[in-house]
Amino acid sequence: MALIPVRFLPEAKHRLAENWDTTSRRTLVQAMLADVLKALEFSKAIGQRIIVTGDDNFSPIYSQNNVETYRSTVKGLNSELMAYIQLLTENGVKDVVIILADLPLLTDVALDEIVTIGKRTQRPVIAQDWKGTGTNILFSLLPLPIELCFGNQSLQNFRTRLEEANLIPIIYHSVESALDIDDDLAIERFLFLSRLDKKRQQTHTYRLLDREEKKRK
Repeated sequence: MALIPVRFLPEAKHRLAENWDTTSRRTLVQAMLADVLKALEFSKAIGQRIIVTGDDNFSPIYSQNNVETYRSTVKGLNSELMAYIQLLTENGVKDVVIILADLPLLTDVALDEIVTIGKRTQRPVIAQDWKGTGTNILFSLLPLPIELCFGNQSLQNFRTRLEEANLIPIIYHSVESALDIDDDLAIERFLFLSRLDKKRQQTHTYRLLDREEKKRK
C-alpha cells in the first residue's frame, strides 16, 4: 500500500516564494503529484494508493483511477500520516510505502525496487533526497517501529530513530527517487536532466517548468 501526503496550503513550497506566487506553486504541486501518481499507476509491487491530506484546499480530481483520499482531522504531515497508519495497522495491513508528492522523475521501476527490497529483507528502506539530507520515500513493515520525522534533516533523524529501535535501514539512491523539487536549484537540475531524456520531457512537471522558463526569458 502506498501513502502520498499532499498539501496545497499557501506555505507549500515556500522556498520558491521569491519567484513563484501562491497560485504558481499550487500548480507546480499539482503537476508533480500527477507525475508521482503516473509512476504508481504502472507499479507492479504496489496495489492500493491513498492520498493523505489535512488540507481543506485539496482537489478531489485526483481521487480517481484507483487512488483514494484520506482526509485527516489532524494537521502536520507526520501527524496526518501517523494517524492513518494507526488505522491501517488496526485493520491488519502488513506494510506501507510513503512517497512524497514532489518527485517528478519517479518511475514505477524505482518504486518496485524499493518495495521489493523492503519485503525481501524485512527491513526499512529509505530513499534519500538528492542533497543527501532528506527522505523522499520510506518503506516499512507495520506496526511502525518509530514515530515519523519527515522534514529538515529527516534522513539522519530516521536513521537514528531506527537504530535506537535496533533496526538498520537500507538507504536507496537513484536519480528517479532522489530529485525532489523544493528550490530554484532543484528546478535547474530537473530541467537539465529532463533535457537529456525525451521520456522525462513528457512529464507534467517538465512541460510546466519549460513553459515557465520560456515565459520568464
